[in-house]
Amino acid sequence: MFFANVKLFALAFVIRSVGCTWNDIVDRELDRKVARCRNRPMARGALSLTAAYIFTAYQYLILYTFLGCFSPQCLPYIPPLIAMGIFYPFAKRITSYAQIVLGFTLSWGTLVGCVMMKVFPLELGLSPSAMGLLALSLAYVFWTITYDTIYAFQDIKDDTHAGIMSMAIRHKNHIKPSLFVMSLIQTGFLVLTGVMISAGPAFYTGVVGTAALLVQMVAAVDVGKPSSCWWWFKYGALLVGGSEFLSLLGEYLKRL
Repeated sequence: MFFANVKLFALAFVIRSVGCTWNDIVDRELDRKVARCRNRPMARGALSLTAAYIFTAYQYLILYTFLGCFSPQCLPYIPPLIAMGIFYPFAKRITSYAQIVLGFTLSWGTLVGCVMMKVFPLELGLSPSAMGLLALSLAYVFWTITYDTIYAFQDIKDDTHAGIMSMAIRHKNHIKPSLFVMSLIQTGFLVLTGVMISAGPAFYTGVVGTAALLVQMVAAVDVGKPSSCWWWFKYGALLVGGSEFLSLLGEYLKRL
């Protein structure tokens, strides 16, 4: 189990690296128009486009070599993840809801993680375990929407001028109610996860903690101040994510 978690961490690191590289390549022109992003390597011209593509190719080579050697059973689940990751930076050019695309992209890692733990989603059918996995994945989708929307408020003025679309811009006049609704839905899916897997008190205690932290995060963040948005994006994500992790860890330890 320990080795499986190490492999999962390494896989997540590589996939995130590929995603960040691709995002910087596609967004290089837009990044030059956003004060916070214009010093990124691609935006400031420190890295050529050819070099960036070569680096991306090497990362994909590492990704598939790693999977081929250590987790070949994950290979069928990777192409959809890559496709969503490739599409994400383009989504912010055509829709105000790119956060939803990002949410499904990141939540796909839940399925990959299951496969690494020798649980195969496609073999679960319509069982309660499958419904629990689906509910957990959807909870992560709504969690991503919440924290990435807060993140987007850092650059809302520059993004508006640059033509970058986001939920922050689309719903800026009523963002707090929207974020509270996203948090409520996330909590509901976490509760549904617990019901489907017959979770114990440790899991639900973690869910209560997650809900409380979500309320605190949404209520406290000042979306008009970039420093506040950054703080809650960075530390709020750690607090809420940590609470979700502890709830799942508690349930896992209970079942040992």
